[in-house]
Amino acid sequence: MKYTIKEMAELLAVTTHKLRYYEKIGIIAPEVNEETGYRYFSVIDTRRFNLARLYRGMGFSVESCLELLSNQDSSQIIESIQNQRESLIEEVRFKQLCIDEMERYASFLLSIPDLLNQVKEIELEPYIRIEFSDNEKITKDKTILAIRDNIVEFAPLVRWVSRIPRSTMEKTSGHLEYHYGVNMSLSNAKKLGLNLSNFEVIPGSKYLMTIFKKNSNPNFGWETLSLMQAYIAKHKIENYEFGLSSCIHSTIEEGVMVNYHYLAVKIN
Repeated sequence: MKYTIKEMAELLAVTTHKLRYYEKIGIIAPEVNEETGYRYFSVIDTRRFNLARLYRGMGFSVESCLELLSNQDSSQIIESIQNQRESLIEEVRFKQLCIDEMERYASFLLSIPDLLNQVKEIELEPYIRIEFSDNEKITKDKTILAIRDNIVEFAPLVRWVSRIPRSTMEKTSGHLEYHYGVNMSLSNAKKLGLNLSNFEVIPGSKYLMTIFKKNSNPNFGWETLSLMQAYIAKHKIENYEFGLSSCIHSTIEEGVMVNYHYLAVKIN
Protein backbone atom coordinates (compact mmCIF):
# COMPACT_ATOMS: atom_id res chain seq x y z
CA MET A 1 0.00 0.00 0.00
CA LYS A 2 1.28 3.45 -0.95
CA TYR A 3 -0.01 6.78 0.27
CA THR A 4 0.30 10.32 -1.01
CA ILE A 5 1.28 12.84 1.63
CA LYS A 6 -2.35 13.97 1.88
CA GLU A 7 -3.58 10.40 2.33
CA MET A 8 -0.86 9.73 4.89
CA ALA A 9 -1.81 12.84 6.84
CA GLU A 10 -5.50 11.87 6.86
CA LEU A 11 -4.69 8.29 7.91
CA LEU A 12 -2.45 9.33 10.83
CA ALA A 13 -4.42 12.44 11.87
CA VAL A 14 -1.45 14.77 11.44
CA THR A 15 -0.55 17.73 9.25
CA THR A 16 1.38 17.45 6.03
CA HIS A 17 3.81 19.96 7.58
CA LYS A 18 4.69 17.48 10.36
CA LEU A 19 5.14 14.66 7.86
CA ARG A 20 7.55 16.79 5.83
CA TYR A 21 9.47 17.62 9.00
CA TYR A 22 9.70 13.96 10.03
CA GLU A 23 10.86 13.15 6.52
CA LYS A 24 13.48 15.89 6.66
CA ILE A 25 15.09 14.55 9.84
CA GLY A 26 14.91 10.92 8.67
CA ILE A 27 12.19 9.28 10.76
CA ILE A 28 10.18 8.43 7.63
CA ALA A 29 11.49 8.05 4.09
CA PRO A 30 8.92 8.09 1.27
CA GLU A 31 9.74 6.92 -2.23
CA VAL A 32 9.97 9.71 -4.77
CA ASN A 33 8.62 9.24 -8.29
CA GLU A 34 11.43 10.59 -10.43
CA GLU A 35 9.10 11.50 -13.27
CA THR A 36 6.44 13.38 -11.31
CA GLY A 37 8.37 14.28 -8.16
CA TYR A 38 5.50 13.01 -6.01
CA ARG A 39 6.33 11.31 -2.73
CA TYR A 40 4.64 8.06 -1.74
CA PHE A 41 4.65 6.70 1.77
CA SER A 42 4.56 3.02 2.70
CA VAL A 43 3.19 0.97 5.58
CA ILE A 44 6.72 1.03 7.06
CA ASP A 45 6.46 4.83 7.22
CA THR A 46 3.12 4.68 9.00
CA ARG A 47 4.51 2.28 11.59
CA ARG A 48 7.65 4.37 12.15
CA PHE A 49 5.59 7.51 12.50
CA ASN A 50 3.34 5.90 15.11
CA LEU A 51 6.37 4.60 17.02
CA ALA A 52 7.78 8.14 16.99
CA ARG A 53 4.42 9.35 18.28
CA LEU A 54 4.67 6.76 21.07
CA TYR A 55 8.14 7.93 22.05
CA ARG A 56 7.11 11.59 21.86
CA GLY A 57 4.28 10.76 24.25
CA MET A 58 6.90 9.40 26.65
CA GLY A 59 8.61 12.78 26.56
CA PHE A 60 11.45 12.10 24.13
CA SER A 61 12.52 14.86 21.76
CA VAL A 62 12.05 14.34 18.01
CA GLU A 63 15.83 13.95 17.69
CA SER A 64 15.81 11.26 20.39
CA CYS A 65 12.97 9.49 18.57
CA LEU A 66 15.19 9.28 15.50
CA GLU A 67 17.99 7.78 17.60
CA LEU A 68 15.63 5.19 19.08
CA LEU A 69 14.29 4.29 15.65
CA SER A 70 17.83 3.91 14.30
CA ASN A 71 19.22 1.84 17.17
CA GLN A 72 19.55 -1.94 16.67
CA ASP A 73 20.55 -2.60 20.30
CA SER A 74 17.36 -3.28 22.27
CA SER A 75 19.22 -3.02 25.60
CA GLN A 76 20.14 0.61 24.79
CA ILE A 77 16.53 1.37 23.87
CA ILE A 78 15.33 -0.12 27.17
CA GLU A 79 17.94 1.90 29.06
CA SER A 80 16.79 5.10 27.33
CA ILE A 81 13.17 4.37 28.22
CA GLN A 82 14.08 3.66 31.85
CA ASN A 83 16.08 6.90 32.05
CA GLN A 84 13.18 8.84 30.56
CA ARG A 85 10.84 7.20 33.07
CA GLU A 86 13.01 8.46 35.92
CA SER A 87 12.98 11.94 34.40
CA LEU A 88 9.19 11.86 34.21
CA ILE A 89 8.97 10.75 37.84
CA GLU A 90 11.10 13.77 38.81
CA GLU A 91 8.93 16.03 36.68
CA VAL A 92 5.73 14.71 38.26
CA ARG A 93 7.22 15.20 41.73
CA PHE A 94 8.08 18.81 40.86
CA LYS A 95 4.64 19.46 39.37
CA GLN A 96 2.97 18.13 42.52
CA LEU A 97 5.09 20.47 44.64
CA CYS A 98 4.03 23.32 42.33
CA ILE A 99 0.36 22.40 42.79
CA ASP A 100 0.78 22.45 46.57
CA GLU A 101 2.59 25.79 46.38
CA MET A 102 -0.18 27.30 44.25
CA GLU A 103 -2.68 26.39 46.94
CA ARG A 104 -0.53 28.02 49.64
CA TYR A 105 -0.03 31.13 47.52
CA ALA A 106 -3.76 31.48 46.86
CA SER A 107 -4.42 31.21 50.60
CA PHE A 108 -1.79 33.87 51.26
CA LEU A 109 -3.45 36.24 48.79
CA LEU A 110 -6.72 35.77 50.65
CA SER A 111 -5.00 37.02 53.81
CA ILE A 112 -4.09 40.42 52.31
CA PRO A 113 -7.15 42.26 53.71
CA ASP A 114 -6.49 40.90 57.21
CA LEU A 115 -2.79 41.76 57.18
CA LEU A 116 -2.87 45.05 55.28
CA ASN A 117 -1.44 47.67 57.65
CA GLN A 118 -1.99 45.22 60.53
CA VAL A 119 0.59 43.19 62.44
CA LYS A 120 -0.12 39.58 63.33
CA GLU A 121 1.94 36.69 64.63
CA ILE A 122 2.39 33.74 62.25
CA GLU A 123 4.46 30.57 62.06
CA LEU A 124 6.84 29.95 59.15
CA GLU A 125 8.35 26.56 58.36
CA PRO A 126 12.13 26.07 57.98
CA TYR A 127 13.60 27.35 54.73
CA ILE A 128 16.86 27.63 52.85
CA ARG A 129 18.30 30.90 51.60
CA ILE A 130 21.11 32.26 49.48
CA GLU A 131 21.93 35.99 49.39
CA PHE A 132 23.61 37.76 46.49
CA SER A 133 23.58 41.51 47.13
CA ASP A 134 24.47 44.36 49.42
CA ASN A 135 21.49 46.64 48.90
CA GLU A 136 21.41 47.11 45.09
CA LYS A 137 25.03 46.00 44.58
CA ILE A 138 25.06 42.43 43.24
CA THR A 139 27.89 40.14 44.34
CA LYS A 140 30.69 39.28 41.91
CA ASP A 141 31.02 35.78 43.40
CA LYS A 142 30.39 33.48 40.42
CA THR A 143 29.75 30.46 42.64
CA ILE A 144 26.95 32.22 44.52
CA LEU A 145 25.45 33.53 41.29
CA ALA A 146 25.58 30.06 39.73
CA ILE A 147 23.70 28.60 42.72
CA ARG A 148 21.16 31.42 42.47
CA ASP A 149 20.71 30.88 38.73
CA ASN A 150 20.07 27.20 39.31
CA ILE A 151 17.54 27.52 42.12
CA VAL A 152 15.43 30.22 40.45
CA GLU A 153 14.59 27.65 37.76
CA PHE A 154 12.41 25.95 40.39
CA ALA A 155 9.80 28.72 40.36
CA PRO A 156 7.15 28.87 41.76
CA LEU A 157 8.81 27.09 44.69
CA VAL A 158 11.26 29.96 45.23
CA ARG A 159 10.68 33.48 46.51
CA TRP A 160 12.80 36.58 45.91
CA VAL A 161 13.08 37.95 49.43
CA SER A 162 15.03 40.88 50.88
CA ARG A 163 16.48 40.46 54.35
CA ILE A 164 16.75 43.47 56.64
CA PRO A 165 19.16 43.09 59.58
CA ARG A 166 18.08 43.95 63.11
CA SER A 167 20.54 46.85 63.16
CA THR A 168 18.45 48.48 60.44
CA MET A 169 15.13 47.56 62.07
CA GLU A 170 16.28 49.49 65.16
CA LYS A 171 16.88 52.73 63.24
CA THR A 172 14.53 55.30 61.74
CA SER A 173 17.00 57.21 59.55
CA GLY A 174 20.40 56.91 57.92
CA HIS A 175 21.59 53.97 55.83
CA LEU A 176 18.84 51.39 55.27
CA GLU A 177 20.63 48.07 54.82
CA TYR A 178 19.06 45.09 53.06
CA HIS A 179 20.17 42.05 51.08
CA TYR A 180 18.49 40.39 48.10
CA GLY A 181 18.16 36.64 48.28
CA VAL A 182 16.15 33.61 47.27
CA ASN A 183 14.18 31.46 49.72
CA MET A 184 12.72 27.96 49.39
CA SER A 185 11.06 25.82 52.02
CA LEU A 186 13.44 23.25 53.48
CA SER A 187 10.97 20.44 52.85
CA ASN A 188 10.75 21.27 49.14
CA ALA A 189 14.54 21.59 48.89
CA LYS A 190 14.92 18.10 50.34
CA LYS A 191 12.28 16.63 48.02
CA LEU A 192 14.10 18.17 45.05
CA GLY A 193 17.41 16.76 46.24
CA LEU A 194 19.18 20.13 46.46
CA ASN A 195 22.62 20.29 48.03
CA LEU A 196 21.76 21.98 51.34
CA SER A 197 25.41 22.81 52.03
CA ASN A 198 25.12 25.54 49.37
CA PHE A 199 22.51 27.40 51.42
CA GLU A 200 21.84 28.95 54.77
CA VAL A 201 19.25 26.84 56.57
CA ILE A 202 16.89 28.90 58.75
CA PRO A 203 14.83 26.98 61.32
CA GLY A 204 11.08 27.36 61.57
CA SER A 205 10.00 30.13 63.89
CA LYS A 206 7.35 32.65 64.80
CA TYR A 207 7.25 35.90 62.84
CA LEU A 208 5.44 39.18 63.12
CA MET A 209 3.92 39.93 59.72
CA THR A 210 2.24 42.83 58.00
CA ILE A 211 1.40 43.73 54.41
CA PHE A 212 1.86 47.19 52.95
CA LYS A 213 1.21 48.85 49.59
CA LYS A 214 3.96 50.55 47.62
CA ASN A 215 3.28 52.70 44.57
CA SER A 216 6.43 54.81 44.39
CA ASN A 217 9.67 54.14 42.55
CA PRO A 218 12.24 54.42 45.37
CA ASN A 219 13.58 51.23 46.91
CA PHE A 220 13.10 50.36 50.56
CA GLY A 221 12.23 53.44 52.57
CA TRP A 222 11.87 53.98 56.28
CA GLU A 223 8.12 54.38 55.81
CA THR A 224 7.93 50.67 54.89
CA LEU A 225 9.29 49.76 58.34
CA SER A 226 7.48 52.33 60.47
CA LEU A 227 4.35 50.27 61.24
CA MET A 228 6.37 47.23 62.33
CA GLN A 229 8.80 49.37 64.31
CA ALA A 230 5.90 51.03 66.13
CA TYR A 231 4.38 47.63 66.94
CA ILE A 232 7.69 46.29 68.27
CA ALA A 233 8.17 49.40 70.42
CA LYS A 234 4.59 49.39 71.74
CA HIS A 235 4.73 45.73 72.76
CA LYS A 236 8.31 46.01 74.02
CA ILE A 237 9.50 43.11 71.86
CA GLU A 238 13.23 42.59 72.28
CA ASN A 239 13.78 39.02 71.08
CA TYR A 240 13.73 39.54 67.32
CA GLU A 241 16.44 38.87 64.75
CA PHE A 242 15.78 40.29 61.26
CA GLY A 243 13.09 41.27 58.80
CA LEU A 244 12.08 39.68 55.51
CA SER A 245 10.23 41.45 52.72
CA SER A 246 8.92 40.33 49.35
CA CYS A 247 6.38 41.45 46.76
CA ILE A 248 3.37 39.13 46.77
CA HIS A 249 0.93 40.88 44.45
CA SER A 250 0.80 43.67 41.88
CA THR A 251 -2.15 45.48 40.37
CA ILE A 252 -3.21 48.80 38.87
CA GLU A 253 -5.27 51.16 41.00
CA GLU A 254 -6.59 54.38 39.48
CA GLY A 255 -4.12 54.06 36.62
CA VAL A 256 -1.12 53.59 38.93
CA MET A 257 0.89 50.38 39.34
CA VAL A 258 0.73 49.24 42.96
CA ASN A 259 2.74 46.45 44.59
CA TYR A 260 1.76 44.64 47.77
CA HIS A 261 4.68 43.55 49.94
CA TYR A 262 4.85 41.60 53.15
CA LEU A 263 7.24 42.43 55.97
CA ALA A 264 7.92 39.62 58.43
CA VAL A 265 10.15 39.93 61.49
CA LYS A 266 11.61 36.76 63.02
CA ILE A 267 11.06 36.55 66.75
CA ASN A 268 12.52 34.02 69.19
